[in-house]
Amino acid sequence: RRLHCFTLVGAHGPCLYLAQDMSALGHPVLGILTTQEGLALEEPPPLALGLKVTLEGLSGDIINSVAAARDWTVGQLKDTLGSRHEVRLLLPSEATELRDEQHLSSLLVEDATHLLLRLLRVDPRWSSARQRVSTDAQSWRDLEEDLKADRGIALLAVAQEPSLLSESVFLSDAEVVLAAA
Repeated sequence: RRLHCFTLVGAHGPCLYLAQDMSALGHPVLGILTTQEGLALEEPPPLALGLKVTLEGLSGDIINSVAAARDWTVGQLKDTLGSRHEVRLLLPSEATELRDEQHLSSLLVEDATHLLLRLLRVDPRWSSARQRVSTDAQSWRDLEEDLKADRGIALLAVAQEPSLLSESVFLSDAEVVLAAA
């Protein structure tokens, strides 16, 4: 690896730079160098490799590609795609949903510049109901019947407020009953 160092003389704010060394990186790298008066750096910060995130649907068709920073969280990536609560992201090789606080860099092989993720869109009604119940279990009572009959939402509600079990359709579901215990 090569670290290319340079000094900006007379810079009074953020500066845009483009470093291009095809033998070292294989592609141009774009970044922002900030300057602060009176701050003497012993060594300049390394150039950050850019990251291309490709999103595929369940069928494997490419839906979108997004330029991202390696230090972004999954939540920041979701925010660029729309509502954080209406999008679920997965690694194609795994069935578990990525957590919003995970950093994209933790999903990459060391110097990878590309990340492939599977994108799932969620019904906004379900997402909104789940969010409301997660902050106020009693709001489960005010949901429409089809949402009250959703097992995941019911689990969330009875885990916080066990008395809601008696009003649910899940009295014979062992997992829901255990969540209320």
